Amino acid sequence: MMARTDWIFSGEDHSLHQEFPAEGSDINPSDNTNPAQLIIDFPNSFNVTQGHTGDDAFSQLSVDIPADIMDRMAIAWCKKRRLHGALGGPVGFEFGSVDCDYEEHASENLEVDAELLKLLREREGQPEIEANLEFDNIFDVVANTKEEAQRLKAESDDLIKNRDINEPSGGQ
Repeated sequence: MMARTDWIFSGEDHSLHQEFPAEGSDINPSDNTNPAQLIIDFPNSFNVTQGHTGDDAFSQLSVDIPADIMDRMAIAWCKKRRLHGALGGPVGFEFGSVDCDYEEHASENLEVDAELLKLLREREGQPEIEANLEFDNIFDVVANTKEEAQRLKAESDDLIKNRDINEPSGGQ
């Protein structure tokens, strides 16, 4: 069985891919430890440097990548490796991100979004419904009457007071 190539980004002259081991066809992309391979056709600028510092040999490859391509490549890599949590949330133009372009997102999930857009269009002409969404306390939401809500709140307040009395304070 041969290794599988996973193309993470592919542009006109720039691409990024990673090989998956033959025995790991079902491996999670974020668990793949194989190196990523960056391929640049006809780079505008590149430099290969080799030399020695004391007894140690070194080599270095430097390649110029346009910023917009690097941005798209980095976003694709982060999505593929599922690095969302490490970055503190959605990566790039994903739904929920501040950079999200809803129309672009809709094209990625046509079936679901087409249904939502249809529902939105159907409801556009409907009159608004007035509703009182303010509550004095959380118990107004779950109780059937105002009196029951007040009773539940009073019981809760008493329980909190008793808990606070029985717990040793950090200052004493």
